[in-house]
Amino acid sequence: MRTLIVYTTRHGTTESIAHYLADWLTGDVDLLNLNDRSTHCVLAPYETVIIGSSIHIGRIPARLSAFITRHLDDLLRKRVGLYLCCMNASSARTQFEEVFPLELRRHAIACATVGGEFLIERMTIADRLIVRTVSGVKESISRIDYDTVNCFARSISNRDEDAAEASTGDSPLP
Repeated sequence: MRTLIVYTTRHGTTESIAHYLADWLTGDVDLLNLNDRSTHCVLAPYETVIIGSSIHIGRIPARLSAFITRHLDDLLRKRVGLYLCCMNASSARTQFEEVFPLELRRHAIACATVGGEFLIERMTIADRLIVRTVSGVKESISRIDYDTVNCFARSISNRDEDAAEASTGDSPLP
């Protein structure tokens, strides 16, 4: 089975999760960082497409949004997994629902909000100021939920037939 992990990353967290998943999953796994490439690619060789993003000020990067819009019909014919890196656990589910189209969320075989990181040393001065003002964080911090990441990976790979959709909260993400 061939899998494509498509992602955008601003400070590296979404990319590190993409690499973690690539190492964990079986079969041929390719990575596509949309920061390095155009939003156009050929999805035909892949049975599974995983889409990962971080969220900033309530939005996913424009390149990822354009990729989803451009390839939505193809994605709806594939096995799809969606994950979102988000530091604010209390709003992660709502933000997930707002940034990924309903049709794609309903079609996905696995959805997850996996936590996030503030990697201060990788941020611009403006980003540091925003993070400090909004969250009070002055030093790098990681809140990646690897139990959720592993559950998400199991759901994608079908390693555990009893694995439910990976999600945080009381019920699966739609």
